[in-house]
Amino acid sequence: RRSADADMRVRCPRCNRLIFMHDTGCEHCGVHFGGEAWQFSPSTRMSQLLPGRWWRRWAIIAIVVAMLVAFQLGFR
Repeated sequence: RRSADADMRVRCPRCNRLIFMHDTGCEHCGVHFGGEAWQFSPSTRMSQLLPGRWWRRWAIIAIVVAMLVAFQLGFR
């Protein structure tokens, strides 16, 4: 898993420049993290860390919309 996303980048929470997600510090501004950069970055989203899960949210929205449309058409 680590090698698959080793070259993914996130934004530094201090200087907002792109750095590698597994870095423990920013080479641009010199800040050091108490872990890896992705844990502290404001740009980190679950979709970046867990690719393939974005479709669940859209599937739920599509199902709700389809149910609302069916409900409205059923009462005409």
